[in-house]
Amino acid sequence: MKVKPTGYYGDITRGAVLKLQKKYDLLQDGIAGKQTLGKLDSLMGRDAAADAKKASTSRSTSRAAEDVINYARRYLGVKYVWGGSTSKGFDCSGFVQYVYKHFGIKLNRTSATQAKNGSHVKKANLKPGDLVFFDTNGKRSRINHVGIYIGDGKMIHSSSYYKGVVITDISSGFYAKTYMTARRVLK
Repeated sequence: MKVKPTGYYGDITRGAVLKLQKKYDLLQDGIAGKQTLGKLDSLMGRDAAADAKKASTSRSTSRAAEDVINYARRYLGVKYVWGGSTSKGFDCSGFVQYVYKHFGIKLNRTSATQAKNGSHVKKANLKPGDLVFFDTNGKRSRINHVGIYIGDGKMIHSSSYYKGVVITDISSGFYAKTYMTARRVLK
């Protein structure tokens, strides 16, 4: 049976990665990093160096963006707290600021002021790691929400509606209608 990859790294994938990491006494962080992928390659009899070279030439996502997204995913399910900016609870801009601060990138505190960080990006040119901004009141007059674009028309963000950190589609539905702008803060 051949399974098509979805590109979605959710709870099932994370659980499988953790199980493999535990079984082979690897760092148990749920992230398919270099050590874990190397173990998978050796188990499958692959040439890890050849695969890594091939992947690096075909990958459009920068390593920095991958790192940011993987770090952000660690907080999936953390509850929404208005004004929150710690791993005990985040609001949208507190979450984004917290994630980027881990990588030495200083961002403003609110979504409206974060929309002044970095450089403007057209929606058609979004790359993983870009910040995406919305007016969730639907008036398209004032930015009041921010998330981190993760690719494939999706963002990771802390949502009061979903009561925590989630991954949401921005290419259709509510967030497509309330989209305002995007900023690139990664080089």
